[in-house]
Amino acid sequence: MDLKQSKSQPEWTENLVFMSKNARSFCHTLVVPMLVSKFAANRLSMQFRIYQPLPGRTLTQELDDLLLQLYDVRTSFTRVYFSDVKNQLPTFERHPLAQKLNEGVVAYVEQPPLDGSKVVLQTAEGDTSHFVFQTIRLENPRTTQTIEEQTFEAFDRHISLFQEKGLTFKDNCLRTWCFVYDIDRHYAGFVSGRNRLFAREELSKETHLVASTSVGGSFACDAALIGVDFLSVDNDYCGAIKYLQAPEYLNRTEEDGMAFERGAMVDVADERYFFISGITSIDKQGEIVHSGDVVTQAGRIFLNVQELLKDGGGSLADLQSVIIYLRDIADYVTIDRYMRMRFPKLSYLIVQARLCRPKCLIEVEGVAVKSL
Repeated sequence: MDLKQSKSQPEWTENLVFMSKNARSFCHTLVVPMLVSKFAANRLSMQFRIYQPLPGRTLTQELDDLLLQLYDVRTSFTRVYFSDVKNQLPTFERHPLAQKLNEGVVAYVEQPPLDGSKVVLQTAEGDTSHFVFQTIRLENPRTTQTIEEQTFEAFDRHISLFQEKGLTFKDNCLRTWCFVYDIDRHYAGFVSGRNRLFAREELSKETHLVASTSVGGSFACDAALIGVDFLSVDNDYCGAIKYLQAPEYLNRTEEDGMAFERGAMVDVADERYFFISGITSIDKQGEIVHSGDVVTQAGRIFLNVQELLKDGGGSLADLQSVIIYLRDIADYVTIDRYMRMRFPKLSYLIVQARLCRPKCLIEVEGVAVKSL
């Protein structure tokens, strides 16, 4: 049964903010009783970048540093990685950096950056109307919804907003990021809620799913068990979405009862964008390989990523940036050294996050761009 909004709750309100006279972009801030959502359209050419402050200072000093780095940068989307979101979010929201970033869409999650920073930014920069970002976070501390109910409603909110804009989840959604509180305990309920929503929307292995990362994360609201970010495309201006596979290296997710694609790509003008889902050290049977060895797991992950990119005509050389999730902070120095040696020019961020399978020590997602 679909979740319904109580009659006593206020209706949606919508505010339209024009971001730039020349950019012709827009940002909707939609205020809802339980979920706060934002989404914006952005223009090409899009780049994903990571901004890290000098660590070891106060939060305000780190925010000042980031503001200086972004002085002449216009962001379409920003995800803010906090080390302690409950204490840091209020300071961030009062800082001029937040005012600048709010020209676009701003999402946040508590996933402590392991370089010692209190806050790190991942941005999408550029000015194209071909991509649409949306972020949904629960803000009602009194909700008693389960993880399955919250997951279903978060996706349902997204779909409702898209329908108002003439877009559909099935045709336009390219990628999601699902951050699950206490994922070791709540992953099964999250999967159930997402699968139920996908079944309603007629997404399956016979049609297609969406690329996704599903890892642990925390939020400012005590009752929030899930936060979801969405990336979609306007098919009127993009090529068809292709879903990436490498069956000789890693299995399809539905074989394990999950519902997401390993990766997706789309052509926009003379560029091809690859969005690689969160990838772990698994083989073509879906079995975790190199248990207990984080470096060898990392090697297997990048082999899997390489083969997924190859399916779309890309390579590891096309990677623009990656996010690395480590289950154990003790592995940071080892993985940071590995990345510096193997990918000296690649932009990457390493954060702490619980992963969906305890024996997975590391998970990697990435964005790659290739000129056509």
